[in-house]
Amino acid sequence: MVAGNDVRWKPYKGFGIQKVGPLIASGAEGYRFESCRGYIFQACEKSQAFSISGHTIFVLACYLTPKRTGVRKSVSTGGKTVHEALDAFSDYVGEIYRTADGRVSPTALLHQRQVKQMKEHLADKPLSAFGLNAVEGLVNYWRLRPMTKRGKPAAVETVRDIIKRIKVFVRWLHRSPDFPWRKPDDLEWPRMKIPESPQESSAKATPYQVDTYTLEELCTLYEYATPLERLPMLLALNCGFGQAEVLTLQKNEIHG
Repeated sequence: MVAGNDVRWKPYKGFGIQKVGPLIASGAEGYRFESCRGYIFQACEKSQAFSISGHTIFVLACYLTPKRTGVRKSVSTGGKTVHEALDAFSDYVGEIYRTADGRVSPTALLHQRQVKQMKEHLADKPLSAFGLNAVEGLVNYWRLRPMTKRGKPAAVETVRDIIKRIKVFVRWLHRSPDFPWRKPDDLEWPRMKIPESPQESSAKATPYQVDTYTLEELCTLYEYATPLERLPMLLALNCGFGQAEVLTLQKNEIHG
């Protein structure tokens, strides 16, 4: 052993325990040790004192166990399923995103629709089967833009938002006391590229990147729309309202 900051203790099998700082233990000057080379300084049952260069060193006896990479203890999920967890997550979103008067906010409604889309595209399974491969597979499924009910690939922005919601769902599920599920140790969120069709890539180079209605089309839509359908049309055309403004418009804000 070498005195000073280079003190190392090798209890067995040649795996080094490195000094990381002094501490006071049982009235003696000592050192706290942690693992190196992928091993964990795990347990203490006995203690040992020895001397280095006249300094009393108090060391806790320990044993080493390998760090578990990609392996986690199985946790009983109580028979609960992924769909049940998604429903609970949707309720949670509705509770935390509220307007000043206590109504569910437009943000919550948007996120709940995204959760509903996730549920529609995901076969139900026990939470115990929702491991690393399942989570990564779900993200990759959306990255590749699955077909929607309209028979078209999901829009790039839709896919990006759904993947964000998956990440938030995983964090919420990991912390939820109602679902004894734990995030896989090796789960990472690398940056990913969402594929675009040649037509979509080409459209970015044009001055008009958003499809718009012609005046004749708007006249036809307005002619056959109900009074309730005409209201958001007029608010959008005349006032520049978007979805959030339409949904949060209050009665006392309307004059005349």
